[in-house]
Amino acid sequence: MTTSEFETSNRPSVARLTPRGRGAVASLVIHDDASIVDSTGRFVAANGKQLAEQPVQRIIFGHWGTEAREDVVVCRVSESVTEIHCHGGEHAVGRIMEDLASTGCRVISWQDAQREQLGWLDTELDAALSRALTVKTADHLLAQRNGILRDCLTLLRQQIAELAGDAEVPAITANRTVLDQLDELLAWSAFARHLTEPWKIVLAGLPNVGKSSLINALVGYSRAIVSPVPGTTRDLVTAETAFAGWPVQLIDTAGLRDSSDEVESIGVGYARQELQRADCRLILLDVSQPIAEEERQLIDSFEKRLVVAHKCDLLKSRANELPPDCIFVSSTERIGLKELMSRIVAEILPELPNTKIPLPISNAVVELLESVKSSVTALDLAEAVRQLDRSLS
Repeated sequence: MTTSEFETSNRPSVARLTPRGRGAVASLVIHDDASIVDSTGRFVAANGKQLAEQPVQRIIFGHWGTEAREDVVVCRVSESVTEIHCHGGEHAVGRIMEDLASTGCRVISWQDAQREQLGWLDTELDAALSRALTVKTADHLLAQRNGILRDCLTLLRQQIAELAGDAEVPAITANRTVLDQLDELLAWSAFARHLTEPWKIVLAGLPNVGKSSLINALVGYSRAIVSPVPGTTRDLVTAETAFAGWPVQLIDTAGLRDSSDEVESIGVGYARQELQRADCRLILLDVSQPIAEEERQLIDSFEKRLVVAHKCDLLKSRANELPPDCIFVSSTERIGLKELMSRIVAEILPELPNTKIPLPISNAVVELLESVKSSVTALDLAEAVRQLDRSLS
């Protein structure tokens, strides 16, 4: 931390802990002694005492402001931390924070407040845990928060520092072990990213193949419009759910065909872009009809994809026309849905770490590891140690 950053972090600050938007209650945290609240002249306790006179850990009822009073609950959590709980609307929160800012209090984000109090790494861990999408992803992130990632980075820092001070060990040879460990950590980057961001599952096929019906069947409600008219889906339609406890985003795309309709053509372009970015591609075939040449070309376009023989309750295609690994599914009869979900999970999670493996839980942690790796590769071990020291402090 630089001198200017240290001086800034020692100035009074206020941060909002609860999410923005309409809510019953909003919570603010002030890092300074209670006199900063008294100096606004806005807080009036029900017992008539100044906040600085109130005992630590006692809940104090009162109001904020002399006109248009706002009921608040205030607590001195410690000698240097005060919490204010007020109505959750933006007006009430903004009013209190503006009054505090007028006394020289810095208005900062909760992440910045955490960073100043807990340090960089714990803030990244807390932020990731707050964005967990399912119980399973929360389990992995909680394990990281409970010390697994910190212990790993601490050990790496120790190993690099020992290498930097050992003139007898050939640097390139010794660094190889550290680089291997960094590579092992970075290898889990994609998995770790999906602990806070769902895997993208893109459904593609010719018009009227039943993509919208399949999405509705998988999520359990009518998310996408179903119509026998080809070209009904023109924009991307998304729905989020979980398969076997893992978060996924299903993306319904426009039917892939050449069209003179400008809007539909734009939708087809979006569909092709999403297919390139997908974590898992579902290529749907309408097996109530003979397999079209365009469908064969679509299947051959991607090395990694799952082929869904859709409308299998109306099967008319010959067996030799279908890929041997296709999944037979009927959305209307709910045939093959569990098998399809299982195959999707196997596709997006070919290898699953246990909760004891350290994971790079955010883009910032990935950037740190890549930067440390670059420094080690360049034999600038002192810089690698400095980078890890900053993250661990």
